[in-house]
Amino acid sequence: MQPFKRVTGDEIDSCRYGRYRALLTPVHRQLRDHDNNDLLKRTHSIFSFHLKDTYFFRLQSELIHFKLLKVLELRDILIDNFLVQILSLIWLRYLSLQCHVNLDIPPEICKLWNLQTFIVQVPPNVKELGINGYEINFNSIRDSGLLNNLFHLQQLETLGFIGCFPLFPASASAFPATLKKLMLRFTLLSWSDLDIIAELPNLEVLKVMDYACRGEEWHPNVRQFARLKLLLIEYNDLKYWKATDDNEHLVLNECIYLKEIPIEFAEIHTLQLIELTRCLPELGESATRIQKEQEDLGNNPVDVRISNPYDDDDYDDYDDDDDEENSYVDVAEDNDNEYSDADAAERDDN
Repeated sequence: MQPFKRVTGDEIDSCRYGRYRALLTPVHRQLRDHDNNDLLKRTHSIFSFHLKDTYFFRLQSELIHFKLLKVLELRDILIDNFLVQILSLIWLRYLSLQCHVNLDIPPEICKLWNLQTFIVQVPPNVKELGINGYEINFNSIRDSGLLNNLFHLQQLETLGFIGCFPLFPASASAFPATLKKLMLRFTLLSWSDLDIIAELPNLEVLKVMDYACRGEEWHPNVRQFARLKLLLIEYNDLKYWKATDDNEHLVLNECIYLKEIPIEFAEIHTLQLIELTRCLPELGESATRIQKEQEDLGNNPVDVRISNPYDDDDYDDYDDDDDEENSYVDVAEDNDNEYSDADAAERDDN
């Protein structure tokens, strides 16, 4: 077993413990200029403990010299930008960072083909979070249970998913109760999966965009969205659904197959606005009926806004546009197939 290296301000000490490591503690954390490169080349792990900015900047510039580094633990340092020097550490197996929520992780990180564990710790007071499924290794995220631990973000109010359909949490308890806004895009969920979201106690805004849900019918099985103020649905194959329990603002964009808004919307006394864009004329007529029903019931009149309605000549144009949209859907489905294939391979191995 190789000696454990302690890098101090005066000398390099060694003790018989573990493999070569650079131990960056408050006492032992200086790399001296006269140290030879032998230590850097053979160091396998770096752990930081309350590293001051001056030492961190020094470490940052030296990272490219740790050619055989396998473990880099930097969770005690709050960083604003991804360290590009990390991309040169091709033997890295474990990487742990602490960052602000808007950390931009470069796609080149995929070239670290030995990386097995990648941890990004964000402060617990995060209020906005977006998760892009197209840039995630499904198996790693599934095994880590990351998406089922979102409830730890006790102040999270805005959350977005893009293309994360195999990983979507199976229970409302996975989400923090503070969540107010949720955006789904290219997730390819079933409409019944929205029953999970309906249980979120403080959700006010739900955006179901770009084939977030697939299927022609939406039959809610539970009481729907107790505090919902805005429901946006766009680009899908929905033909029928039942009304939510509470809503103020309904937006339907490019719902080319939908011909009717549930008449139950006429009974929602909080409803104030219906917006339709690039939808069928029948859908506009349905919105007008709801408007009249609301007036007959003595409720405040509902504002109905219709822009660029479809006519028969528009269908061909829609089909052409839809080809491009389906290319994104195909990518999502390919990811889903890879996920399923990985599961099958794992079962075969077992």
